[in-house]
Amino acid sequence: MKLVETNTDILAVREQQNMPATRNSRAYDSRRARITLKQWRMLHAVIDCNGFSAAAEYLHVSQSAISYTLAKMQEQLGIALLKVEGRKAHVTEEGRALMEYSREVIRSAIELEVLAEKMRMGWEPELRLMVDHNCPQDFLMAAIRRFTTSAPHVKVTLFEDSGPQVEQAIAHNTVDLAICANVPPGLIADRLLSVQYAMVTCFDHPLAQANMPPSEMELKRHRRIVLDVGGSVKAASAGRKSDASSWHVSSIDTALAALEAGMGYAWLPLQRVERYLRDERLCLLPIPAHYHSSMDFYVVHARQASPGVGASTLSGLLHSHAAMYREATAMPGHGIGQGQA
Repeated sequence: MKLVETNTDILAVREQQNMPATRNSRAYDSRRARITLKQWRMLHAVIDCNGFSAAAEYLHVSQSAISYTLAKMQEQLGIALLKVEGRKAHVTEEGRALMEYSREVIRSAIELEVLAEKMRMGWEPELRLMVDHNCPQDFLMAAIRRFTTSAPHVKVTLFEDSGPQVEQAIAHNTVDLAICANVPPGLIADRLLSVQYAMVTCFDHPLAQANMPPSEMELKRHRRIVLDVGGSVKAASAGRKSDASSWHVSSIDTALAALEAGMGYAWLPLQRVERYLRDERLCLLPIPAHYHSSMDFYVVHARQASPGVGASTLSGLLHSHAAMYREATAMPGHGIGQGQA
């Protein structure tokens, strides 16, 4: 009995100090929501339709029902929301202020119902996509934009990292979809596209003066710029060991700046250096015959047993935009051999 009296005293003090009570401050406490969404909707209809009659026709209810509902609503709130002049209802200053807030409430309620319906149909509320940083970005952004436009109810979270980090995320089941070059064992993946690599340097670099592919010994005499995101990047040339003299950089901008400064050579995705080649800021080096110059990327569903509608839809968009990207970026005449990285 004493405990109840003590709690009652505490609640009384909090009320006097205008402090929220811990046990009675939950968002779903029905005693705090005196006005329903239906009432707010009727208020908006009267204002937007310029009167009770048009609002009743729009909502498919009787005019008397709207009049009674809004009268009750104003009584509950203790303020006047509407001012009736003749046959027209005008919103008061207080009513206009509340309407601005209530529009967001109604919109959120509708979005909540849409989300619940989509989830019932098998859509995920959130999709986590992780991408190998070597994967081209143009088609990727186009696919994500198309997806978010057609499925705004799905939150898309994008991560970019090195190949090993992407593979680790798939193995640990921390992403829904992934784009990677090496598919973890036991998983089925769909080939997305092949990225062409180029060996590039600046025009005044010693390697650019030769008219024939450089030998392994020749390459080892020069610094190699390695794009290294997340700590480890697999070389585009298969089986190639790291050079004694190499710079590991974490961004494509740093790699390109080092190349333009004549600091060495690099293997980079052709699409990322096209503009530099066109502007003659960098040049292509002949590729030794035993080097591979392409890397295949795959779309992997982390939850292969039961992929959601959203993951399947986004995967389809990635494939269609990758196909358009392949057609748009076909660059014959560069003399780059085909192969598998």
